[in-house]
Amino acid sequence: MIAPSITSRLLAVFATAAAGRAAVQPVDPLAARNRVELALWAYETGRIR
Repeated sequence: MIAPSITSRLLAVFATAAAGRAAVQPVDPLAARNRVELALWAYETGRIR
């Protein structure tokens, strides 16, 4: 599990990453909880509907 403070910092880095660069893939696949957290963050910040 990742601490909420680390999760928010990681999301901030990804949000500001240059659009032309390929995203770095995690060493381990994201677990269901991580995917849910990302989806909620994207919805709450207006990145998806």
